[in-house]
Amino acid sequence: MGSSSELPRAAALCIPRLYEGGAEKVMAHMAGWWAERGVHVHLVTFHASPRDFPLHPAVRRTLLDDVPDAPFPRLDPWPQESRNVGALRQVFLRILREEGVERLPVLSFLARMNMRCLFAAQGLPCRVVISERTYPPALFLGEHDEALRRQSYPLADALVVQTEYTRQHWGNGMVGPAKCHALPNACLPQAAPPQAIPLPEGQDFFLAIGRLAPEKRHDMLLRAFAETLSRFPRLHLYLAGSGELEQPLRELCRQLHLEKRTTFLGHVADVRPWLRQARAIVHPSEFEGFPNVLLEALAERCPMIATDCLTGPSEIIRQGQNGFLVPVNDQTALTDAMLRILDADVQRAFRENMRVFPREFSADGVMRAWTRLLSGRRADASAPAREA
Repeated sequence: MGSSSELPRAAALCIPRLYEGGAEKVMAHMAGWWAERGVHVHLVTFHASPRDFPLHPAVRRTLLDDVPDAPFPRLDPWPQESRNVGALRQVFLRILREEGVERLPVLSFLARMNMRCLFAAQGLPCRVVISERTYPPALFLGEHDEALRRQSYPLADALVVQTEYTRQHWGNGMVGPAKCHALPNACLPQAAPPQAIPLPEGQDFFLAIGRLAPEKRHDMLLRAFAETLSRFPRLHLYLAGSGELEQPLRELCRQLHLEKRTTFLGHVADVRPWLRQARAIVHPSEFEGFPNVLLEALAERCPMIATDCLTGPSEIIRQGQNGFLVPVNDQTALTDAMLRILDADVQRAFRENMRVFPREFSADGVMRAWTRLLSGRRADASAPAREA
C-alpha cells in the first residue's frame, strides 16, 4: 500500500467513457484503489452508459456530455474541440478551488483525451500524466491528429506506456527518456464476489473477451474453432464483448455452421466466473497495449492462447508453461494451439504453473509506482516495486 506521504490529497482522472474497453476497466479500478486510501478522486468522462464499469462509492464523477458517442478513434474531430477543452479547464479549476490544493495531479487515458487535458491544463497548477493504452504505431490517428499529438505530448509531465518495447521504440522519441515510463497493467481486485453463470454441467468451452473490432481477429478465431470441432464436436465458443463487427461475425458463424456452437454474450461486467470454467481464453489480436484479459486469466488460472503481437502477450504468457503464443494472423498455428491446449495433461500442467500470481503484476506494486509518478516523486516508475 502506498504510504500516506506519497498519496495526493486529490486527483482528476480523465477518460472519454467508462464502459467496455480495457482502458476503461483499468481506470475504474485505479480510481477505486486510490479512493479506498483516502484520495479525493474526481473521475471525468464525456458521457455515461448503463454499461459503465462500477465505481467505488467515494469516487466523484463529472460528466461533460459534449462528445458524440462514437467509437475511438473517431471521436469529435479537431479543431472543433475548443468547447471540450474549455469544459475540462473549468473542471480542473473547480477541483483546485474545492480541494484547496496547490497542484492538482491529472491522469488521462487515450490519445485524444490526453491532448484535450494537456491543452486544458496550460497555465494551471496541474501535474498532467498521460497514458497510451495500446501500441500507438499500430493505430494511426490521421495526419492532423498525429501532428497534434507530436505537438502536445511534450507538454506532459510524464507519459506512461505499458511495455518496455513501446517505451523504447515510441515513447522515448515522443517525449524524451526522462518523461517516459513503462508500467504494466495490474490485476486489481474486484470488490464484489463473482456471480454464478448458467452453463450446462460439464460443458467444455473456449472463451474470447474483447471488442468485436477488426484488430481482434475474431473472424480468424471462428474459422480456427470450426476446425477444432472436427476433433472435439461438443466444444462451445463464447464471445464476450460488443462492437462494430457483431453482425458480420454472426453471419460468418452461419456460413461456418457454428450457430449451435457459438454464443455472443455481449458486454460482460465480470468475466471471472467465465474464466474459471473455460478450458482456455483465446486472444488472437493483431496488436495490443497490455491485454487486461490475459492478466485476469492468469489470476483465475485459465490457460491462455494469444498471438505474439506488439505488445503485451509475450510478457504475460510463458510459452508452453501457462499458455501458447502463436504468430499474428496465422490461422493454422491458432488451430493447432487450440487443439493442443485441450489435452488433459497440458491443462493440468498449465493450471498448476499458474498457482502463484507474478508479483510484477500485483495491484499494490503497480499502484505504488503510479502513485509516485502522479505525485511527482521520482521513484523508478518504469519498474514497479515488487512485493517483499
